[in-house]
Amino acid sequence: MAELYTNNGAPLSIENVEVLNGIHLYPIPSKGELYVRSEQSNIRNLLLFDVTGSIVENIILNNSKMDVSSLPKGLYVLKINFETTSPILKKIIKN
Repeated sequence: MAELYTNNGAPLSIENVEVLNGIHLYPIPSKGELYVRSEQSNIRNLLLFDVTGSIVENIILNNSKMDVSSLPKGLYVLKINFETTSPILKKIIKN
């Protein structure tokens, strides 16, 4: 079960994300390493976009983790491309 931090009932961060659509993505927000794992299909690659829609990184996963420590703080969108199923988009917060 995920540990949820709140401020007056509003979620601030999630230490361990529950499985959503068979995807494990944690920790959010992240300061360094971000872990991505799929229960349903093999991940082909990840595309990380900034808020302007520009591709920041095209990532081939190494041991289910990606390094985001060099990225500026902010909001990003992660597109997870699979070998056999449709892609999924996830919001990422970098601290």
